[in-house]
Amino acid sequence: PLVALHNFIFQLTEIFLSSFENAAGSKNEAKTTWVFKLFSLLGPHASATGLKAYSDFVQ
Repeated sequence: PLVALHNFIFQLTEIFLSSFENAAGSKNEAKTTWVFKLFSLLGPHASATGLKAYSDFVQ
């Protein structure tokens, strides 16, 4: 079960990152912010991924 959980978190992180990149590419700030907040629900690794994506977006 632990391996399955880690795999699920990894898959969701990738889905969130793809959604974030799509929103950022279309300059949709509301959706970008909404997706960014979802990363924190998945734990520290996903949070770091979301923070990196968001910092790249605001630069």
